[in-house]
Amino acid sequence: ALRSYGIPVGLKWLNDLVVEKRKLGGILTETRMQSGRVTQAVVGVGINWQNPVPPTGINLQEILERQPNPQITSLEMLAAIALQGIIAGYQLCQQRSIEAILPRYQALLTSIGHRVMIHHSGAEQPAQVTGISATGDLQVCLNGENPALSAEISLEPGTISLGYDHSSNGANSNLPAN
Repeated sequence: ALRSYGIPVGLKWLNDLVVEKRKLGGILTETRMQSGRVTQAVVGVGINWQNPVPPTGINLQEILERQPNPQITSLEMLAAIALQGIIAGYQLCQQRSIEAILPRYQALLTSIGHRVMIHHSGAEQPAQVTGISATGDLQVCLNGENPALSAEISLEPGTISLGYDHSSNGANSNLPAN
């Protein structure tokens, strides 16, 4: 919903809202499913409005100050936009399968193509982010330098950290997994 107001927000797996490689906020979702459909959902959205943020974060006021005619003018308006986005997302989930929705999510994913290190059983292995599975797992390609030897695997949340940019110039910085 923020993109329709000129905010170039993307998604960083698993649930972060990012602008200019910095965290603007996050989305937390709990769902119950039956027969491949969401039957219940609890969604929480947090967006940095004008609060102080760490160097890896950004608040919406910083973004709006750079726009010639900012369209989001109050915290109440931001709350309404977030609620509209939640409702639209819920309706989309009710009407379509996850496989039909996944390409829209993938298009907003900021980490596709990023190199990451996977830590498993005391060993590190380089990989490249390729997308998200229908179950929400991060998909990576191992041994990306040689496609003939590559394998794609899925990683559950908590097994890898994509990190945030710690520099002031916006250069990408991937942190190793926890």
